[in-house]
Amino acid sequence: MLGLMTSYDPETVRFFDVAHEGAQARVVASAVPDLARVLGGMRPRSLVILAADQISRAAAHVAVGLAEPADVPIMVSESLPRFTGALDVVVVAGESLWAERALHDAARRGATTVLVDVLEDPPEDTIVIDALPTTEGVSPVRAITALHAVQAVLSEDPELVARRLDDVADAIDREIDALSPHRDATTNPGRALREFAEGGRVVHSSGVDPYGFSDERTRVDLGALVARMAGALWSVHGLGGTVVDAEGVGPLLKDAPTDIFYDPFEDEEPLVPLKIVLWGQEEANLPHSFAAASADPDCGDVARALQLITRSYAATAYDVK
Repeated sequence: MLGLMTSYDPETVRFFDVAHEGAQARVVASAVPDLARVLGGMRPRSLVILAADQISRAAAHVAVGLAEPADVPIMVSESLPRFTGALDVVVVAGESLWAERALHDAARRGATTVLVDVLEDPPEDTIVIDALPTTEGVSPVRAITALHAVQAVLSEDPELVARRLDDVADAIDREIDALSPHRDATTNPGRALREFAEGGRVVHSSGVDPYGFSDERTRVDLGALVARMAGALWSVHGLGGTVVDAEGVGPLLKDAPTDIFYDPFEDEEPLVPLKIVLWGQEEANLPHSFAAASADPDCGDVARALQLITRSYAATAYDVK
């Protein structure tokens, strides 16, 4: 018994759900045929995503951003819209009593319903995307890939959608291998990120939006989507940090305290250094910044985004030594 107790590793325990993120994507890939049988070829009036918690809301906005420009109007909501009816698809992500009631209400109104969680008694015709039985915590990958799949099967070949999600799962597993708690900061990009952020006022941001100055904006910057998801994950896990768009970082740097003569034993106010995480950037080209990018050459946008989101999730599991 003593041997078991002394071998307990809190980091490994906290990393357990992170380690299953690739498997979460494979579960969603296996559900694509069921989604396609019901949703394939549909032209719904709207796709309503009911996000029941903070992570689900952030994941929904990431999934919507990855799908832009959308062919179907998409609404992320925290209540069932009054217009919902037989012409709409309603997806519930996250777990709460109001979301469960809204799912049953949507089904009674004739909407096509999809559940990205576990309920004991979902409506009879609801498409349920199964959850991994061994995990308990939040899974941003599960929520994002499920919402991505729902949108994709409306207009794409389901075999291609499932294959893409299997490729995403492989990419996430490659990232998870590098994120192992047994690696130190020299070989683990997640631990390096966590150590950089320690003791600072963390800001999650990205590079300049490459689509921000186009005549017709049709895409969302990948780094900006990751920054928003990372901010939600860190907040939920108690690491704090705010999310600031690239355009707002300049004023923060201008106001950041940089007093080299600060003495924590004499000055009344503590000096908390500003630390900026630049998601999707190859170089840390700002003061007080850390670049977090995917170096995987075999990834598309969805896979790269989910690799970085998994990295941000993993960073919440590490101790700073």
